[in-house]
Amino acid sequence: MKRKARLAASDDRVIKILSWYALARGTSHIVEGESARNWRFVTEGEAAPGQGLLAEQAYQFALQPIVEPMRRTVTSFEFLIRSGTGGSPEQLFSSVPPVQRYRMDLESKASAFRLA
Repeated sequence: MKRKARLAASDDRVIKILSWYALARGTSHIVEGESARNWRFVTEGEAAPGQGLLAEQAYQFALQPIVEPMRRTVTSFEFLIRSGTGGSPEQLFSSVPPVQRYRMDLESKASAFRLA
């Protein structure tokens, strides 16, 4: 006899949301558009000059645009932290002593907000 396992109450919400999308009940907000094969990406204007890494700065940011392709607009940006040499966040934070990681994390977030 097979019985459905009872999930913890905190898991129920996640399962409901995933089921809702999987069964296509939560997709009415999705706008259909032309096939991605027909998309053309064009730039407007010139790229902004980079400032470069400051000598005392141990990290930099990769600025990632979030694009809504059907409306052909950039809706927001995310700042992805990188090491001073462009390495991953893991490389950056593993190079910092554990007692200083939290402070560096907060300082880097403050820096990202100033850039925004």
